Formats: sequence, structure tokens, C-alpha cells
Amino acid sequence: MMDINGIWKHIEAAGIGAFITHSVYSAIISNNLPVDLRVVLSWDVDMTDVDLIVEDPHGERCYPFQNHTRHGGLLSEDFTRGYGPVEYLIKEALPGPYKIFASLFHAPSTTSQVFCAARIYTNFGRPDAQSLRVVPKILTVPKKLELLAQVFVAP
Repeated sequence: MMDINGIWKHIEAAGIGAFITHSVYSAIISNNLPVDLRVVLSWDVDMTDVDLIVEDPHGERCYPFQNHTRHGGLLSEDFTRGYGPVEYLIKEALPGPYKIFASLFHAPSTTSQVFCAARIYTNFGRPDAQSLRVVPKILTVPKKLELLAQVFVAP
């Protein structure tokens, strides 16, 4: 839904929204949900659980067993089987560094290598939105916290 809403905002900004009939795109889901920071993590091995962990500038972590923070960070439902994705959002991010981690919680085999990728967005759903980068990583050790990226949010 976040991606559809982001694309629709670009269509409207280009002035062509009035020419598109979007009966499938119902008014129920067409609300723009702008956020300061969005992280989407997916992976390539079925029946696998990869956890996304985001640490805010105050050191508070958002992870599957604590999927929201005091400052408004929110983690989507934990996918314990399949390819994800898992998503982190914060509407009004604290200024400072956010650390983004992945952890291989469970794989179908102890010899599994899981390729994961995190896409990082700032100002998602706004005119100045940026897709910062895709961060690839191969996870091999279960329950090891792997730093994927650090993103600085300006005041």
C-alpha cells in the first residue's frame, strides 16, 4: 500500500491523475501516508525468518518482539515463513543516526545462505522523497546481528 500511494502521488504531481480511472484503487487505501524514514527488507530463501531491527538515535531498538518505539517507530508483522518483506516506518523521526540491522532468525537448513536486501527511503510519500539505496547482505550465521546501514536524519 505504501508503494501504491507513493506512485499515485507522483502521478498526481505530474498532473495526469485526472486522466486515470482507478476504480481498483479505492478511496479506502488512497490516503497518503508520508513518513520521515522507511526501510523495507526482503530475502531470497523460502521458509526463512529474517528479522529487521532499527535502532534510533537514542539507542532504542524496534524489532519483532518490540515492534514499536516510544518515539513512533513501527515494524510490520514478522514474516516467519517466506520471503518477507518486513517494513519499518517512522512518521516523525528523531534527528540523528538510525542503525539498520538484519538477523537470520531461522533458515530451513543450518547450511543456508540467505541473501537479503534493504531498501531505504527518506521523506517517503512527500515531494522530496528519496530512495537512498539498496543494501545487499548475505546472512549465514543464525541470530547474528548484521549492520546493513546507518542513515542520518537531519533536524
